[in-house]
Amino acid sequence: MKKSLFIYIVLALFAFSLSAQAIDDPRKFSDLSDQHWAAGAVYNLVKMGVVGGFPDGTFRGKQKVSRYEIAAFLSKLSDALGGSGASNVKKSIDEMRIEIANLKKKGVSNVPVSGSVETVLRYGNLMFSDVSGHGPVANYRVIASMMQELGEGTSLKFNLDTMDAGYYGGASSAFTRLIDIEGKMKVDPKNIGLSEIGLKNPLFVTLTVGPGAQQHTDATGILPGEEGFIYSKPDTGVEFGTKIKDAQVSAGYFSTDTAATGKINENHLTGTVAYTFPKTIVSDNLELAATGDYYVVSPMLTGPKDLRAKIDLSMPILSKGKLKTLFGIGSSRRPGLMVGAKVDLADLWGRGTKLSFAGSKVGSGYLTLPSQFDYAGLDYFGRPLENATVNLGGELVQPIDKKWALKGKGDLRLSSDFGYGRGKSKSRATAQVGLAYNIAPQTEFDAFYRLNQDPTISQTSDLTAVGMIYRF
Repeated sequence: MKKSLFIYIVLALFAFSLSAQAIDDPRKFSDLSDQHWAAGAVYNLVKMGVVGGFPDGTFRGKQKVSRYEIAAFLSKLSDALGGSGASNVKKSIDEMRIEIANLKKKGVSNVPVSGSVETVLRYGNLMFSDVSGHGPVANYRVIASMMQELGEGTSLKFNLDTMDAGYYGGASSAFTRLIDIEGKMKVDPKNIGLSEIGLKNPLFVTLTVGPGAQQHTDATGILPGEEGFIYSKPDTGVEFGTKIKDAQVSAGYFSTDTAATGKINENHLTGTVAYTFPKTIVSDNLELAATGDYYVVSPMLTGPKDLRAKIDLSMPILSKGKLKTLFGIGSSRRPGLMVGAKVDLADLWGRGTKLSFAGSKVGSGYLTLPSQFDYAGLDYFGRPLENATVNLGGELVQPIDKKWALKGKGDLRLSSDFGYGRGKSKSRATAQVGLAYNIAPQTEFDAFYRLNQDPTISQTSDLTAVGMIYRF
């Protein structure tokens, strides 16, 4: 604690000149308001005679300092603390020097960058020959996010995701697909006149510029099990969120189809009201969210329109589990409905086990527009759920020791009448099992085998893969 406090003090004082004339009777600096987060600390140090202001009555809190000025500050601070304080200061300085050196080694900067670099080598159809052709396919994927805090509640974030652009049959490496931008801002209702209508809590505004969800197409011809999975990317739009009494409320506008020229071809209006019930008959901390969505295809007056709603419910079960349910309404008739449920269990037996199960039934008329391809959700392989299907799936992660872990997952897609086989539309089964080895705290090696069966076309294929991912 003492080391961290000392670092904060030094960093706050690095930004002004320490060779300025001291002020014995600390008056208010003209450029330092009483509301500033460092005002109290600054005036305390002035009273101690450690720092001072400039003859013109300013503090100049953002001015750079030299090493001589830092030395003068530390010397004055040591004298002000007395003999016993001097040894403590020296110890803290030594600790700070070591910590700064470690931060430099880790590459920490004023604009932090985080993400991952993944390399994967896949081999298609090692055991089966239902697919014409087999062989290895190489790919890499880079995910990086750079976020800059611009003030209280305000930030700007740049995201890069190469997705399938690095070999692997990616359709395009266009700049507009790989990068998205997110800006967040916290607004006081008083500043925009909303307090007059009773809004007291801060208003959070999120502006995103992105390509929307991207779907992978297997251009190699030998990896049908990889066909159709989704890269999650934000749509271009703006969202407003706040808290009204105990409910979280949000509303937004997004473009779900934008041409290369930037022209918006489809508009999406959405709104959500979420509330957490601390005590209920069935469970404590029951979370309920109701969402309404309205899609309008341009031109807005004459283009196709679609109105739908979703109700999400989430609540704790057992000691370390959670149940999530979904009820979707595309129309008042049965083909326009969807129901789903998911159970997540964490460390149920005290061995670090993670279990997840999910099931859903999607009506034949639930999804009506091409842009809604991922609206019903994704299976455990990141593929979108489709109309007129019943979907069952699960995932297991079981640590073997501190380094090794066993991973497995599977999905079964049935026809709307719960059938599976050649004559049952859209039926499919996929299973995967693999091992993960933690090479270092931020580096992991993975190997897995996947089996995919599509009885509607009498095709069985497999996929063997090894890869390494480094997170930074």
